[in-house]
Amino acid sequence: MKVLDENGLAVLKQYLLAELPVIDPSKWTNNTIGSNNFSNIKVINNELIAVGRNGSIYTSTDGNKWTSHGSYTAHFNDVCYFKNYYILASGNGVYYGTNLDNLIYKEISTWNMKVCCASDDIVIVGGSAGNLYYSTDGVNWTKATGTGSKTFNSCKFINNLFIAIAASGVLITSIDGINWTEATTGTTNNLTDVCYNGSKYVVVGQKIILTSTDLINWETITNSTIDNIGFYSVLYVDNKYIFACNSNKIYYCESFDNIYGKSMLHVCENIVYFNNGLYAVGSSGYIATSKSTKKCTLQEVANYFMNKINK
Repeated sequence: MKVLDENGLAVLKQYLLAELPVIDPSKWTNNTIGSNNFSNIKVINNELIAVGRNGSIYTSTDGNKWTSHGSYTAHFNDVCYFKNYYILASGNGVYYGTNLDNLIYKEISTWNMKVCCASDDIVIVGGSAGNLYYSTDGVNWTKATGTGSKTFNSCKFINNLFIAIAASGVLITSIDGINWTEATTGTTNNLTDVCYNGSKYVVVGQKIILTSTDLINWETITNSTIDNIGFYSVLYVDNKYIFACNSNKIYYCESFDNIYGKSMLHVCENIVYFNNGLYAVGSSGYIATSKSTKKCTLQEVANYFMNKINK
């Protein structure tokens, strides 16, 4: 009976991890779609949806071919999906509909709506001056309570909890999307986005990264690199944090002790993970792609062990 040597064990370990995609945020392919400035990108119904200024809505099922939708004069800030409706935050309200080519506009406030997100039961849209509205049908909207007075930059449904991020260090949470409670973050910096790695919440903003396990007690990450970055958004995937920011760079790290930067053609507003790849959008129709790789292939493993057996 032959026993595997150290090289054999190393290859076997790679094979056991072979089905896990490996993200490499240092490598990107640059593309341009139209000339509009994209403000957000989401994955909805197994396709990418990029939205932005000048009424731009583009979708793709593979990340390569993109389809333009509708003819709108709106400034789209965010998009989500709720009970068969696409819902886009824009202007003083929302555009909604079952078809992206025929959306209907509904004004719900006198304030600019910047963010939206949904659970299975309720959808939230928010904007300036602490305005958050909720709907249980995607059509009729009611103002939420306890939302403060700051401008919201992000709203997500994470770990069965709504989390809204705002200016001046404001972070509010809600279980039902109707009643909100403000958390004390310990900072007055402008906060822009939040993600969850399975055990820890990570909030980013203007020259700041905060972490918390309970959204009550917060730790401020200390790293000189952070002092030069205005973060727009954060994504956690494959044990890595990937950041879009207010410079022509993408930043990424596995540990906050070592944060790396990658130069891009344009400023990127947001990043998503889709079909084993990263997709970033930004100004001038910019869509950049970072494809995942495999640590090893099944054929490589088979060839290695056949060679060992035949010796």
